[in-house]
This record gives sequence, C-alpha cells and structure tokens, in this order.
Amino acid sequence: KKNLPLSRPNSNHASKMKNDRTDGRTAFTLRPLSAEISPLTRPDGSAKLTSGHTQILCAVYGPASSRHLNRDHPTRASLSVVFNSQVHGATEREMERFLGETLGSCILAERYPRSVIEIVVQVITGDGGVVGTALNVAVLALMDAGVEMSSVPIATTCVFLEGGLRLDPGEDEERRQGSMPLVIVTDNAKEGVLGSLTFGSEIDEEDYYNAVKASQKASKAVLAFMRMAIEGKVGKECAMLWS
Repeated sequence: KKNLPLSRPNSNHASKMKNDRTDGRTAFTLRPLSAEISPLTRPDGSAKLTSGHTQILCAVYGPASSRHLNRDHPTRASLSVVFNSQVHGATEREMERFLGETLGSCILAERYPRSVIEIVVQVITGDGGVVGTALNVAVLALMDAGVEMSSVPIATTCVFLEGGLRLDPGEDEERRQGSMPLVIVTDNAKEGVLGSLTFGSEIDEEDYYNAVKASQKASKAVLAFMRMAIEGKVGKECAMLWS
C-alpha cells in the first residue's frame, strides 16, 4: 500500500489544510490503495479494492446470453448493476443508476449484442469514498472479465469543508457538519468529466472547477495503480503457464 501524493491546484486555503486531517494526510493526498484481481472464481471477472479503511468487492458476470429473451437488445448488451450496501446520502437504487449510467457510457455494448453484463458490488467496510471506490473496483472487475471499453472511467471523491477542498475524505470528513461531498468521474482518453454526484448543498462554479482539476490529477495516479494491478495479475498467469 502506498499514499499517493498529488501536486495541489491553486487554492487560497491549501496552506491551511496541511496537517489537520486525523490520518496525517495533506488536503490533496489520497489514502493508501491496494487491490486483488480475481479474488472470486465463479464470476467472469472480479476485484477487491481497498482505499484506506474502505474495502469493496465486485463481481462481473458476462457478457452472456440473457435468460429473458424478450429483454434482449438485438444490437448491444444490456447492463445490470446490483449494489448491496447503504451509502450516506444516497439509496441503493440511486447508486445502481449512477454506476450503471457511468459505466455504460464507457462499455462498448455494441460488441455484445443480445447479451447481458451483470455487475454486483458489495461493500465490505465503508469509511468514506464508498461511491468512488465502488466505481473504480467495478472498472477493475470489468477489465478482469475482458469487457471492452472505449475509455477507463476513474472516480475521485472530494469534500468541501470550512477551509477548502480535500481529496479522498474519510467518513468523519464526509459526515462533518457543513461538509459538501462530491464524486467526479473523469475519462482517461479525453480527460473530460463523464459525470458527477453531489451530496448536500449545491457547489458554486469556482469550487466545482477546482474539484475537477484536482480530480483529473488524482485520476492519473489511480489509473497508474490500476494498470500495475492488472499487469501484476497477467504476469502471474504467464508465469504459471510457463512453469
């Protein structure tokens, strides 16, 4: 596991927020990340991602023929998301819709006509950043299943507190009075924003712009970590083939 430090975007409050986090991180430092690829044997792809004390497991089934022929789409795959947990500020159905719409915008569904891709997300422990971690572990599981994507969506969780912006908040920061959590999903191919999800009050334009800039930098570090995790799994499989 390794803390992922990032250069700071311009902020009038950044200097005030260096050492006031309970875990000692600066405002723009991500929590340690670790991942396990293919922890489950029955799904077509699976992954477990740990971010600080938040740990989430994801299984991907398919692409496979649908059991309900009348629900098949003749030209593309259908996407189903099951989210098994409670998130502060959002229902399970809202989470499923957000994950489904975001992932669906990147999956090349037309490559899999008359099929279904099912994504099942299970929160093992939640300590902040659950939504972002859920999306990122789903991406890892889709990669493990060999599902083709036009780009890799990366989620970054931000929170606005008195004093400024922080990345990758813990649950204590997300639940603090006056906090405004925000999840931003960026696209690694075009480096644009695929979607965002807010909890609480509306965020003004300048704050949102600063959060996007910080998320774009954070996503590069997370994407590099994902690549290492997938390459490590492929390397082990190759070693087994030639042993």
